Amino acid sequence: PDRRARRPLGAPMPAGGPVAVHRQLELGLAFHKQGRAEDAERIYRQVLAAMPAQPDALNLLGTLYAERKRYTSAIQLIEQALGQRKNDPGILNNLGLTYIHAARYEEAIRLPRKAILITPRFDEAHSNLGRALRHTGRHDEAIRCYRHVLRNEQRPAALIGLARALLEAGAMADAEELLRDVIARNPDFVHGYLELAKTRKFGEADPEPAKVQALLQRPTLSTAERTRLNYAAGKMMNDLGRYDDAFGHYMAAKRLETATFDPDSHDRFVERLISVFTPDMFDRCRDFGNRSVRPVFVVGMPRSGTTLAEQILASHPDVFGAGELQTVYRLSSRISQRRAGLTYPEAVRELDAPAIGDLAAQYLDAIAELDPDASRVTDKMPHNFFHLGLIRLMFPDALIVHCRRNPMDTCVSCYMNEFAEAHGYTRDLGHLGRYYRAYDRLMAHWGEVLRPAMLEMSYEETVADPEGRARALVDFAGLDWDDRCLSFQETERAVLTLSVWQVRQPVYRRSVERWRHYERHLAPLLQALGPLAG
Repeated sequence: PDRRARRPLGAPMPAGGPVAVHRQLELGLAFHKQGRAEDAERIYRQVLAAMPAQPDALNLLGTLYAERKRYTSAIQLIEQALGQRKNDPGILNNLGLTYIHAARYEEAIRLPRKAILITPRFDEAHSNLGRALRHTGRHDEAIRCYRHVLRNEQRPAALIGLARALLEAGAMADAEELLRDVIARNPDFVHGYLELAKTRKFGEADPEPAKVQALLQRPTLSTAERTRLNYAAGKMMNDLGRYDDAFGHYMAAKRLETATFDPDSHDRFVERLISVFTPDMFDRCRDFGNRSVRPVFVVGMPRSGTTLAEQILASHPDVFGAGELQTVYRLSSRISQRRAGLTYPEAVRELDAPAIGDLAAQYLDAIAELDPDASRVTDKMPHNFFHLGLIRLMFPDALIVHCRRNPMDTCVSCYMNEFAEAHGYTRDLGHLGRYYRAYDRLMAHWGEVLRPAMLEMSYEETVADPEGRARALVDFAGLDWDDRCLSFQETERAVLTLSVWQVRQPVYRRSVERWRHYERHLAPLLQALGPLAG
């Protein structure tokens, strides 16, 4: 949703406000809408220099920062605006949307809800509430929010949100029917084609691949539209076995993305983790933390089988699958905030037993809110592999499942999918290889210093022997075997990852050695991976 379309971003100042300030804000908003961000910021700051608590200026500057992905500053500004105007539905909605972008989904839910109580027909707030609910696994509620918006008009954001909610809830046929109906009535709804591509495999008789190719010839497409159409075309061409064409579309999509990645800086961060989390640290802290084995951490590179591993476990009646939680990342961020002059991971050296215990308690409280009763709760944030040292300090007996897949298949699958901007390493094959090598080096370190050991889940071994690996996984979690863990594709739970289609299918082997279809295009990746590519 376009935050600039709502009243707080374009409405007049409150009655009696200075005319000059009102005119300044109107000018700033005009710059804002024209994409002249620096000019808009200058105007907003001029107003705030004269009136530091002016809520419209705070709100406008905050939304401008949110659009630039400066979420911490944006949240601070919009919270100040809300402090001045506590029941303004537009400011409530803006703050909620910014929380969503910052992946603070639980906090995001209450804000559009309050906006809706004040203005029941505030469709944008309904849509944003649905988005926040989706990310917390409350898909039935999210679907109701999106359907409420769509009763009156076909809003693109709500349509995409509803399609994604249906997909993530496992209602593939419903999602496909919705998207086909929308596209039939509006063939130019380009954002729908990528969602449709996720619902099924396409064959020669399907008309959609040709439609996507035709749409890509239009010169008036926005960058976002062209990017998503190229991803859709890549997926469809891959389904049809036209691998060179598919890879060309993936390359086109990657060239249009703007995310950045500094491999040298990333390598330095990994070295810092290795230098902080040493055997001496774990020996010093051996009596710290909480002995709970309730959380099960499933880690690995994206596209390495983490969703499959979680789905097997979550099919057990004693396990709640929580999906990709941001909790560990947020806790690591708080460590930096409480240790002046030190950042994570170095700030961990200053933590004592009560501090570590408090972090563990916060984590346990967070998963208790999701499910208070299950004996195991899976946290399938793949990038928690960065934080295994902190996890082991918080939970010395933590159950950690490390998912591995052929490096080439892993990296090619990452390249062929659309990721958020935080995954800038996926834009470039050479950077992907560097990133994988750093991950491999870090996991080797964890393998040496973490006790008890992690369980390694090989993707290739799992698809070759699904029952054997599933039994090993359930046993590692300390649970009795349940046959439902072999029928995981039938488990009714939300899946919010890129594997949303695959995890609804029985185990198949088509993805093993898939990279060889694209080998002629992969020289930069092969070179960057070096010996790991073998």
